[in-house]
Amino acid sequence: MINNGQDRAQGVMLWFKRFELDTSDPKWSSAALDRFFKEVISAPGGSLRDVYQGLDAVLKAYSVELTDTVVNLIKDIVVQGFTQYRTAYDSMDWCWANEELSQGVSAARCYFFLLALPPEKATPESVVAIYRGLQDTPYQQEATDTLSDDLENPEVQRLLVCK
Repeated sequence: MINNGQDRAQGVMLWFKRFELDTSDPKWSSAALDRFFKEVISAPGGSLRDVYQGLDAVLKAYSVELTDTVVNLIKDIVVQGFTQYRTAYDSMDWCWANEELSQGVSAARCYFFLLALPPEKATPESVVAIYRGLQDTPYQQEATDTLSDDLENPEVQRLLVCK
């Protein structure tokens, strides 16, 4: 059982290693994801943020490439968090995500944030980071479509021209 913040973070990392996410060719099942979510979120102090922050940390720590299999795992995790833990998702503080995006992120991490970070919680700088991070990937059009409203924001347009 995962008991404190450090233990939860280590437990999340172990789960992602079990899913072989460190290889850029992860393997998982719906049942395993269900167990993972229940273990992390039911732990004392556990939250959906532990899951999402842990996913980002693993993508960063192992420099995970954006493969179709990684995309599918990211989708499964984001969708499960959004649908089964909607109240937690809606009330989550996303400042950590905007901070991570401000430091330069990989395409895999940009894809995760494209799906997970609510548009109303994303800073203009984060929108630009996600958009640019997915340029020249097979997911460029998905990013353009998903961010289309945000890309019309004058501040986002200014940032796209300036940098």
